Amino acid sequence: MNIKINNKGFNLVEMLAAFTVFSLCILAILNILYQAMNVETNTKNIDIALQNIRIIENYLKYSNSISFNDSGIEVINNNLINNNDNFVSLNSEPLNNLKFNKPELFERNIKAITLGESIENASSSSNYNQRIAVFTITLRWKEKGFYRKLTIKTTISKDRR
Repeated sequence: MNIKINNKGFNLVEMLAAFTVFSLCILAILNILYQAMNVETNTKNIDIALQNIRIIENYLKYSNSISFNDSGIEVINNNLINNNDNFVSLNSEPLNNLKFNKPELFERNIKAITLGESIENASSSSNYNQRIAVFTITLRWKEKGFYRKLTIKTTISKDRR
């Protein structure tokens, strides 16, 4: 057996194979970085949405924009609550005086019912169920052509705001 060792260096095929492996490694690293940036962006938008929902929650609790009576809750400003699936701009009336974080990114939908309406077979004679309002606050934003949304339910009672 006569084995010859060629000491001329790499041939063209070996160089192309090495370059291909190197390129794939670089692309894999870039993909990992890109995915990490996407996760960070998603997390930031969720954090901002949570902050904005807390602002809306405090507005509902302390603005006297709702009142309680024996038949349920009465919303003073009709533009605040929409018990349908329509979304409006986050800083539209009556929330336009509040300072939100990046309001141009978000749309809102706020629904309100009393606790008695949310519990099946609630006693109609029970006035207690009419003293608690259940608000469903939903914020949505567009990310890469798709809507993402965050929904929080909160309660406000007549006795303790």
